[in-house]
Amino acid sequence: MSLIRIRLDDVFWESSDPKMVGREVQKVKKHIKWCENIDIPVTPAILCQESDKFPEGLDYLKGLIDGGKVYPDLHGWDHGPYGSRETKEIEEHLEKSLEWFMAKLGVLPIRWVTPHGADSPELRAAAAKFGMVLENTLDPVVDQKALDTKLRKTGDLSIMDGKVMMIHWFERGLRLYRIARIIEFGSIDLAIEETKSELSTKDHKICWNGWH
Repeated sequence: MSLIRIRLDDVFWESSDPKMVGREVQKVKKHIKWCENIDIPVTPAILCQESDKFPEGLDYLKGLIDGGKVYPDLHGWDHGPYGSRETKEIEEHLEKSLEWFMAKLGVLPIRWVTPHGADSPELRAAAAKFGMVLENTLDPVVDQKALDTKLRKTGDLSIMDGKVMMIHWFERGLRLYRIARIIEFGSIDLAIEETKSELSTKDHKICWNGWH
């Protein structure tokens, strides 16, 4: 059983990094591959409005969902400021998002993973009205950089217990690769040793710089 859940945020939102535009789907495939064989649950947090830009990604996620490998969360209809929107608009967004989920993925989300971690009693009530619970960006949700840094400094694998590590679907994912390998081998030292056969000498040095 894994220690953490991986939350892939901003799925179907185009990267703001010019180097990543057009490569988002390839990145998320790598992220999920690193996790799927070692019992790390992955929950893609989906933005519905711009999904038509990524037909390959939609087909890929539908296949994973049908195969029981991932279960998607709703991120939002768009990436807007839900914390400042009127209840009517929020509920309209949730309603059409759930319609999108059923039409495109054949499932309904159980979590609303709000953009920017928006949270309020009104937002929680809206989520509940549509059969979801709201998840923000507070503990146990933790940014991948913060978790990676703490793990490197302490060497204590138990700090991952019960955490939800947040990563954007278009990111390179070096920290996720590292953490997945630490979980797989159950030891930082063993992960460093075993990944020598997976990575070039240069990439291995980059990956584990400061961890020895």
